Amino acid sequence: MRNFLIFLWAVIWGLPLVGVLVATAMLLPSLASLIFAGGVGILVTVLGGILLLGLAGCYIFALIGIFDKWYFSWVWISAANYLAPFILGLSMVAVTFLAPFEIGSWGLLLLLGGALKLSFFVRDYWQAESVQDEYEVSKYTAVN
Repeated sequence: MRNFLIFLWAVIWGLPLVGVLVATAMLLPSLASLIFAGGVGILVTVLGGILLLGLAGCYIFALIGIFDKWYFSWVWISAANYLAPFILGLSMVAVTFLAPFEIGSWGLLLLLGGALKLSFFVRDYWQAESVQDEYEVSKYTAVN
């Protein structure tokens, strides 16, 4: 079950991050002019893009740690999960200022929110499973 949850977590955050990284790479050449022309919405979008790059870094280090059996890979997963709400909040502000009446923008926010909720569920279940395994070990090794 744990490997399936790791795979699910990777898919949940992997696909949106690939899209955002490609979009950020396309945005970089005209970044300065967009900040001056677009005001708050574009500025928040740029900050969100920078945070998403940080989230991508956490995601990559977590996956490397998981497959290399690195003990502290859960630190990167926790960092990604705590960074994600800030990205969702910045995305909401950006949508409010840039495209408040476009259904696609709000659909993207719903998708991000759903991914965030599912990601927290996966993390909580994963941690509960770890605690349960620890309890099973200590239960059988307890000295009466």
